[in-house]
Amino acid sequence: MPKVITSPVEQFPGPVTIADPMRIDQAQAVETAIRGIRALRDPEQPDKEIAQSDMDALAIPAIEASIEKWNLKGVTNFVPASPRVPSAELVSWLLIEVLKVYNGTGDVDDPNA
Repeated sequence: MPKVITSPVEQFPGPVTIADPMRIDQAQAVETAIRGIRALRDPEQPDKEIAQSDMDALAIPAIEASIEKWNLKGVTNFVPASPRVPSAELVSWLLIEVLKVYNGTGDVDDPNA
């Protein structure tokens, strides 16, 4: 049964429906995002700053692949990249919610780590 969640981001209020269970293409999109985000980290420079837009570029395709229905104010069928602070909050929140569905456990830990 699809999972309906409500955005906590003030700029983008409203419900979003995530596919649950996910199709294989959706799960692959999530796994690609996980691998890509991990690859941004430099183990030799753990304090190195990673640009939010670089992380978003990896996360957004997984989020968009996993969403069945959008009802966010001002957003019809995509994850916005601006205004920057609220859009970054939205991406982070949506990715966490998608990972919860992907893992099937209600948490965001990747069981394949």
